[in-house]
Amino acid sequence: MIRLLLAGHDQDVWTFLTARLRKRGYEVLVARDGEAAVTTARSAKPDVILLALDMPVLDSWSVAVHLRADALTRETPIIAIATFFDPADRERAIKAGCSDHYPQPIDFLRLVASIETRARSKDERPMSGEASRAI
Repeated sequence: MIRLLLAGHDQDVWTFLTARLRKRGYEVLVARDGEAAVTTARSAKPDVILLALDMPVLDSWSVAVHLRADALTRETPIIAIATFFDPADRERAIKAGCSDHYPQPIDFLRLVASIETRARSKDERPMSGEASRAI
């Protein structure tokens, strides 16, 4: 089962996405602000993070940078979800460490395909550090 972290404060969008993703068999965790997103990502170790670009408390760009700087979350794919398409936001999201960027309205089937691909590629990465030496 793929574990997802949905990080954002737009209750309607995340409620809709949570229901659809759970129906497909995903385990879905939700964080309502940037600090909660970083904390939850570190403790729950999701396979993929969906990160809204309009996060309160700690902004989305900072969340992505924090997650990339942390050894526990460095390899976790992050898909940025924007409320509208802005090429500058896409570029900024990629530079901050996001793996992909989707504007709303979300093409759900395309998003699911990206989640599946990114979760599989995370599982196929070789282990590094202490974990690889223990085998």
